[in-house]
Amino acid sequence: MMTALKNTATNMIDVLIIPHPFAAARVHHKVAAGRSVAAIIEQLQPEPDLARYAHVYLNGDYVPQEKWAQVTPEAGTTLSIRMVPMGGGGGKNPLRT
Repeated sequence: MMTALKNTATNMIDVLIIPHPFAAARVHHKVAAGRSVAAIIEQLQPEPDLARYAHVYLNGDYVPQEKWAQVTPEAGTTLSIRMVPMGGGGGKNPLRT
C-alpha cells in the first residue's frame, strides 16, 4: 500500500461516503484517527445491512472487507466508502415483460 502524507496536528482523517447504493449524494466527515475501517463504517453507515456492499479505498488503495477490522487509517489520510448495489440472485430478469 502507498504511504500517505500525514497531518498529525489535526489527528483526523477525511471520510467521503456515499451511504446508499442508489444515490449519488456524497457526505464528507472528519473522524478521529485511531479507529478501524470497520468501526468507521459502523459509525457512518445509517443502514448497517448495507455495509456488506461497501467498497472501501484508503488514499486510493482498495481495502478488502476481510481487512476492515485490521486497517486503521492514520491522521491526514482519506477514506472513501461507497455502497455498491449487488445482484440478488433471485432469478428475476428486470428486462422481461
